[in-house]
Amino acid sequence: MAHFRQRDRKIFSGPVIALVLTMVLLLNVAANLLRMICMVQFTILPETVLHDITGLIFFLAYIILPLYFLVKKLASGMKKEKIQGRHRTIQSIPVRKIWIMNVLLLILLIVSSVKNVQLKERPVKNWGTARGVNGYSVHCLPQQVLKLEKNGSLVYIKKIPAFYNADHTPYICWRGSGYSFQHIEKQWIGTRMVYAGKLKKDKEELFTAWWYQSRDKSTVNQFMWRWDMLAGKGNYYVMNITTSTREALISEITTIFNNQPFIQLLN
Repeated sequence: MAHFRQRDRKIFSGPVIALVLTMVLLLNVAANLLRMICMVQFTILPETVLHDITGLIFFLAYIILPLYFLVKKLASGMKKEKIQGRHRTIQSIPVRKIWIMNVLLLILLIVSSVKNVQLKERPVKNWGTARGVNGYSVHCLPQQVLKLEKNGSLVYIKKIPAFYNADHTPYICWRGSGYSFQHIEKQWIGTRMVYAGKLKKDKEELFTAWWYQSRDKSTVNQFMWRWDMLAGKGNYYVMNITTSTREALISEITTIFNNQPFIQLLN
């Protein structure tokens, strides 16, 4: 918008600016979703050069380029600034001030990126000291994930840092580990609804289910858990249960819902 404002003297109204900012948000969400699908499909692992290059490609192809042509189209319909008199005085910004502003912006970006990484890597309270939970062995994993195992039952608990974060459902994680999903659907188990499906890798078959859990509520509704976190009604976690048979999965989930064995881990 600044480019077309400077070059063609186009005046962007408030509603148009709001439209462009809305498109920025929507394109950002779409680009991140497509990026994650691409990384899972081609097994592009985190903390690799290819991972960073892929992110930059999707940023340019699905955000910057569409925005450029969108703003160009909008600018063609905008009115030109009226110039009083024969000459137009353009006040230039000193080069020194430009350098100072850019350096400050770079510092802010670096600090925010570091803080974001620290937030994701920060251990969850009570997880570091958990050695055993109701017969489950406990292992703390990176990215605020807790792994619990007991008698053929595998439980993953992943903390969602904030309401605006991607939840990274087990659908993405298991596919990244080489498993394919079959028959994913919402199912009622007792009085609770969960996502459930079958995992397959070569000849191995597993049955898995997941939902979003706080200390006092479980849901599969994206809007509900995001709204609760935004309103300060507690943290939410992705609960993922995996077993070797469907019967064992139903039994395990029913026990978890009835006895709430992990409630002390949900801060």
